[in-house]
Amino acid sequence: MTARRKPIPPEPLPPVLEADYYHALRAMNLEVMVYGNYTTPNPAGGFFWHPEIIAGPDMSLIVWRKQGDPHNHYAFDGYTVQRGPHSHGGTCRTLAGALAWLDAH
Repeated sequence: MTARRKPIPPEPLPPVLEADYYHALRAMNLEVMVYGNYTTPNPAGGFFWHPEIIAGPDMSLIVWRKQGDPHNHYAFDGYTVQRGPHSHGGTCRTLAGALAWLDAH
């Protein structure tokens, strides 16, 4: 009998940010508070410093959570989003999804 190794899960794909994500943040009165120490590709070619914490004056908060983070209960990297202390939007796979949730709430 041979021992089987547990399969290694594939490395998650890096998140892709829209080329104009910063303009979308400014239009919604949001600011990047913390950037990660790595870059993220965008579809238009090129790279951005990856935003990890985004906040707004109306208590809007978007936080990047990597898969395996104790605060991320999903099997994917994503952005947790909330407005104020009681309105939570869960985890969105993309920043555009998080911004759409904030725009709708």
